[in-house]
Amino acid sequence: NDKTDWLMENFRNLRGTISMNRDLTIPSQAIMVSSAKPREGKTTVALNLAWAFASMGDKTLLIDCDLRRGRVHSTLDIPNQTGMTDVLCKQVPWRDAVQTTSNPNLFVITRGAVVPGSTEKMCQPGFEALFVELRKEFPRIIMDSPPVLGLSETTSLQRVVDGLLLVIMAESTARRDVLHAVDQMRKAGARFFGFVLNRLDLSRITNYYHYSYY
Repeated sequence: NDKTDWLMENFRNLRGTISMNRDLTIPSQAIMVSSAKPREGKTTVALNLAWAFASMGDKTLLIDCDLRRGRVHSTLDIPNQTGMTDVLCKQVPWRDAVQTTSNPNLFVITRGAVVPGSTEKMCQPGFEALFVELRKEFPRIIMDSPPVLGLSETTSLQRVVDGLLLVIMAESTARRDVLHAVDQMRKAGARFFGFVLNRLDLSRITNYYHYSYY
């Protein structure tokens, strides 16, 4: 329907903004999607962004690195028996954790079972080695990461990606939380691809000029 087409067009625009970077020396192969706090829509954004790249023809991998509350599997309605926690803690080969989807170019590694101590594994050299292997196989990698505030691993995860997309819930996310999240990630050395203002009610913007500008 028209609403779905409009939504997908927004993600195609987002895809273009990220991939058509003016500075060709800065890659955009691996992209982290996060938010300041939980329930701001980062998983939905990560999934749709991965779909947008895959639909363009890029072999794309969506990874659920929110090992506490990740819900990529439930959103896509796919199994979660073998996922990232199995790769990190049980040394399951990453290829055994990759799942196919209805889009032939979109592949997924779900969270896996919640395993105590698994988040620490993402801060160790083995995780960097894993990403080196994934980069060889997938031209585009989208990481659904934990929220920034209150969780130590998110600032560490940025080291393996090329940049960060921060999701902000319209009329919900506090300005101070956004500022704290940006400051925290910048201090860790993160590069920002940009921000997504989620669930913005455009019907409340009555002036056409301001609607177009926004």
